[in-house]
Amino acid sequence: MTRSFVRPLFKSAFVLALALLGLCVPQGWGQITGQGTIAVRVLDQSGAAVADAKLTLEDLASSRSQTAMAGPSGTYSFVALAVGTYKLTVEKAGFQPQVLEAVAVQATRTTDVTVTLTVGTQATQVTVSEQAPIAERTSNAITGTIDLAQVEDLPVIGRDISQLSRIVPGAVSNRGETTWNGMPLAATGNNIDGVIATTSRMKFGGASQPLVEARIEDMQEMTVQTDQLNMNTGFGQSNFQVNFVTRRGSNVFHGRLFEDHRNSALNANSWVNDASGAAKPKYHLNDFGGSIGGPIIKNKLFVFGSYAMSKQPGSFSTSTITTYNSIGGTNFPTQAAQAGNFTWTDSAGTHTVNLLTQIPGLSSTTVNPVSAALFSAINGSLSGGTVTPTADPNINNIIFPVQSPVTYWLPTVRADYNVKDNLKMYLSWNMTMWKQPGAGAPPFPGSAFQTYGASNKFKYFTTALGFDWNISPTIINQFRGGYLYNLAKYSYDASNGYLKLPQIDWPTSVGTSGQVFSNLPINTYYPLINGADNVSWQKGKHLFNFGFSYYREQDHYDNAPAGFPFDAIGLVTDDPDTSTISNYFTTNFPKASQTAISNAEDLYSVIRSRISGVSPGGAGFPYDVKTGKYSTTVSGYNLDELQSAWGLFGQDAWRVRPDLTVNLGLRWDFTGDDHDLTGAYHSADPVGIWGPSGVGNIFQPGVLTSDPAGLNPSYVGRVHVYKPWNVSPQPSIGLAWNPSYSDGMMGKMFRGGKTVVRAGFALRRFTEPYQFFWNSASNSGYAFYQAFNLSPVTPGGTLPATGGYFAGSYELGMPQPAPYTLSPATYQNVIPESNETFFGYWTGVNGINPNIHQPYVQSWNLGIQREIGQNNVIEIRYQGNRSVH
Repeated sequence: MTRSFVRPLFKSAFVLALALLGLCVPQGWGQITGQGTIAVRVLDQSGAAVADAKLTLEDLASSRSQTAMAGPSGTYSFVALAVGTYKLTVEKAGFQPQVLEAVAVQATRTTDVTVTLTVGTQATQVTVSEQAPIAERTSNAITGTIDLAQVEDLPVIGRDISQLSRIVPGAVSNRGETTWNGMPLAATGNNIDGVIATTSRMKFGGASQPLVEARIEDMQEMTVQTDQLNMNTGFGQSNFQVNFVTRRGSNVFHGRLFEDHRNSALNANSWVNDASGAAKPKYHLNDFGGSIGGPIIKNKLFVFGSYAMSKQPGSFSTSTITTYNSIGGTNFPTQAAQAGNFTWTDSAGTHTVNLLTQIPGLSSTTVNPVSAALFSAINGSLSGGTVTPTADPNINNIIFPVQSPVTYWLPTVRADYNVKDNLKMYLSWNMTMWKQPGAGAPPFPGSAFQTYGASNKFKYFTTALGFDWNISPTIINQFRGGYLYNLAKYSYDASNGYLKLPQIDWPTSVGTSGQVFSNLPINTYYPLINGADNVSWQKGKHLFNFGFSYYREQDHYDNAPAGFPFDAIGLVTDDPDTSTISNYFTTNFPKASQTAISNAEDLYSVIRSRISGVSPGGAGFPYDVKTGKYSTTVSGYNLDELQSAWGLFGQDAWRVRPDLTVNLGLRWDFTGDDHDLTGAYHSADPVGIWGPSGVGNIFQPGVLTSDPAGLNPSYVGRVHVYKPWNVSPQPSIGLAWNPSYSDGMMGKMFRGGKTVVRAGFALRRFTEPYQFFWNSASNSGYAFYQAFNLSPVTPGGTLPATGGYFAGSYELGMPQPAPYTLSPATYQNVIPESNETFFGYWTGVNGINPNIHQPYVQSWNLGIQREIGQNNVIEIRYQGNRSVH
């Protein structure tokens, strides 16, 4: 007696504790997606409910079975089911058992099954082979499932199925961007096996596509939820979800090999190319791989694995990029111009003047050794490309190919383990890694400039861990934990020549020096952990779901190295050689245009490597978080931002009547602010933005605020710029009505229960790209760098102690004439905005309202579904939404 009493008591206490855990503890488990539900309704031949019917559901892939009893109204829902095909057996004393051999379960969807038992003996069994109804009779979620069995027969470019989200109802594509039902792009999200598969950092174009490629050979199913999401979906980040489920192994081994070969030799030229006489572009791609899945321990442990590679040899021409000039390729002075011969045409004819030997009074008549070395390197590279003259007779252009093959590596592994009859788990891992040598072109071809080019590589993977625990036939607990790895390395193999050399910026009229660091290493690493716990509890006519979710994204952005000088080459007004050249042309060639004279001055400055300023457009000394000071060494500022949120949710699918289900839900998220762990954000609060006139007062001269901060508006460095969003009720209500009549007009419309009326309203919060918050919270990195510069001053005056040199006296190869001018002089936590007014070393005043609102979408819908046969359904639906904040 003691044992039979204590066990139920202990069990009830444990379930209660588990429910509280699901509601209150923000741990790192995964999003509850990737599973489906089978809602069973058992009737007799008269249409009356059959209570206490025994239900046995078998997963045909793993032979795992679970049993339950239909409730008083003849209903029961099998929840937390893996995607796949199931066999359902329904038994009741006095009735013939009925077996449904193929009941499909789809991710995030409810498969409604009505079983009509016939009076008879247990020895007689009725087997039904046709599939379950495809109209959703108890759910009001608006979900579309992509049938991958059919997709596999289609030529999906790149084998990436995520693009198929654009063909669901409500999708509208325009200029490369797709929106759904008119919602903001930022209101979209996606997951793979319940793991958030895209960070919020840069989702400017939305987040409908995961970072990891969702490939045909890897994914078992894809569903698109365009509205009325379940409360346990979306992590409070979206009102739209694309869900992907990784393939799983079964009790039978299955494998495949594939090769997607594309070659321009197999294709005709395009009509446009034929019409214009252009050649057919070359293209060559091999996308190949294989997969296998099956049992390790029959009925117990199953695995699936795939491996694919995509190799695309190729190159691009610098004619297609505008990195170094406006027309593509690279401009540079002709060899004649390098020797000082400047040629131009005016109304009097074509003229050539040697700038070094024919203009008396210039400070120098030889080529600067640094310039000579640059010219030599450029001239030695010209055989690697095609050189053509430009409209300027002193300038040539070179176009050259850059070898840039692309290789992808795409492995996937999943293991499913039936720990016990009532406990199962899975572990999945999906990765996409790719590398592109030569992604950044050097300024010129040849070995002398090879190190100025650079390569990119990217690595993304998701890891998902899940447990499904059938505590009892009516209580099921689901845990999900996940991790998104997101690493991008731009120009990772770039030369570190910038540690020793300045960047040399020639005037644009002359071209590029070749000693430019356009490809500098930048790393982004945005790891994201997320998780959720969900408890499903069937009680009478109710199916309750409640639990919590949590995610944490930390954004590391390693900026390009900075702190090396940018030496601008040119003649300034106060340089004596400027007036000498101008006077010579004005006197001897009065018809020469001012443009020709300026170009002559530019060419002379390049020949002499005359410096017109140091670091006028380059990044300054970066802030060192460890010392709290600006670093005078070449390094980068590494951004470190954190965002996290956790939420509670509860939902009830209330079967008011056998033909009417009402779905009620509430979600509440506690969303933290996007904040800077280094404390280097410098921006203005509302008082600092409005200034002395006071918040809300504009164009009111003489009106002064009583707030002292407004009289001296400042940028303030802080970790937190705006308040977290803790008041976020997100209610939803929906209904699904499946009427069935046999007589009269209603009977003609609703006979057979094949019509479903669905309606709903929901309010869901979402997150915008965190980059937007950074833009204003940091005032675009206002205090991340300390500007340093040298500027020319008028010869003959007093030379300042720092930051100055006499115009015309500083050329490449000379020692630095004076210490740099630093702005600001030191790192400051509070910077007066007057610096902006009077000195203007940055531009603009930005900040965030500390009480900024979180955006949300209100959505509503009304629709009618009608089954047509066993394989088709037609739906007419009105759907609307309103996005706020």
